[in-house]
Amino acid sequence: MQVIRVDARDDEAFARWYAASAEGASAGRTDPPIWMLAETRVFYRESGPDAAHLCEAYAAVGGDELVGAGYLEVPMHDNPRYALVGVDVPPRHRERGAGAGLYARLVERAAEPGPNPMIRSTFQSTSASAVPSRSRRKVM
Repeated sequence: MQVIRVDARDDEAFARWYAASAEGASAGRTDPPIWMLAETRVFYRESGPDAAHLCEAYAAVGGDELVGAGYLEVPMHDNPRYALVGVDVPPRHRERGAGAGLYARLVERAAEPGPNPMIRSTFQSTSASAVPSRSRRKVM
């Protein structure tokens, strides 16, 4: 499995990433708060270091199949030293390392030096019960 960055301007790749993200995020939830594809695409396309927020999409790929989706969101004006990372893995692909691989890459990416240091903390939602306890920690 490898983790790759997904270009929000590539309609097909972004739609595949979105489908995996939505499936993983909605699994086992009655009314998950999931944005529609069109608005998610706009949010990611309009992001960047000079915008109000920076958003990057990442995919875990096994063979020819996208098996998990992750994202990094950084507010560039308010609290830019914080980042939100999220990982969504569809149930049929869980327990194979896709989530752990995505999480590791997102934390690594968020900690990269640059003109806008991005992260020093992450937060997890209450749906993180599937994440092994050793992975549930604050990143400083």
